[in-house]
Amino acid sequence: MPLKPIGELSLTRATAPDCACVHGDSGRIVAACGASGALEVLDGAARCSIATVPELPALRELVALPGTDLVAAAPCDEPRVLLLDVLQAVLWGTLPVAGAPSSLAYDFVHGRLLALDAWQGKAALFNVAAGRQTAAGGPLGHASWADYDPVRDCFWLLVADPPRLVALSAEDLAVVTRLPLTAKRFSCLALDSSRGVTYLADGEARLTCCSLADGHELAQLRLPHVPDALRFNPKNGMLYALSLDASELRSYRGPKLWASELLTTPPRVRAFACDFLRQRLYLFSDRKALVLVTA
Repeated sequence: MPLKPIGELSLTRATAPDCACVHGDSGRIVAACGASGALEVLDGAARCSIATVPELPALRELVALPGTDLVAAAPCDEPRVLLLDVLQAVLWGTLPVAGAPSSLAYDFVHGRLLALDAWQGKAALFNVAAGRQTAAGGPLGHASWADYDPVRDCFWLLVADPPRLVALSAEDLAVVTRLPLTAKRFSCLALDSSRGVTYLADGEARLTCCSLADGHELAQLRLPHVPDALRFNPKNGMLYALSLDASELRSYRGPKLWASELLTTPPRVRAFACDFLRQRLYLFSDRKALVLVTA
């Protein structure tokens, strides 16, 4: 599917965002600068800024919570998860955790949020509507990435030393599966639940498709640059790999990893957000975002 630029989205904040996400139900985009904590809510359809949320800590990650009006935010140095109402552009609530969360994942089927602490090797599960913790998991090792798998009703974690994928039950965080991995250092991952595979990019610029059943490598491709972000589009079956230093966005058709398209991105892109419901990609640099249509 062609990647076609269709316009730009302007920001009002002077600082370029380095994390962003799309609230799929409303089409609104939340962008934050990790250093300053400045957060801005934007209208994707109108391509304009709606509001800013002041007095927030520096943020590491943003995750939309489908079925609600909320986006979850992980502060860099605070033991809590922030819940932001994107329609009202206000801080809706907080969830206390033992340490600063390194990654978040949302079970949109049951309304449960996973907060992962890579440094302590622990995970906490929350019922978002009730605002309470329902389960805890660990020790897990240094787990640096998490995502929810609705087909298997589990959370997949990337754990280092030794490198492996670990599946935790989405109900009580019990360990369900451990899959060993051959590469030693990974830059990013993306999950394709419907096909039962995951895509992994490692520090040697290799892109690998692995089975979630047994960890078997189904395909591997050598890339010209190490990707900084991977996103899988379940609507068209395309995988997008963004390399910040090379200013490149490449697309592949998985799980065979057939190369599809190369797009030169604007310089200094720092954040990447996807709205696959509306087939839009947003590449944030400086005080604007390039809007791409994917289909």
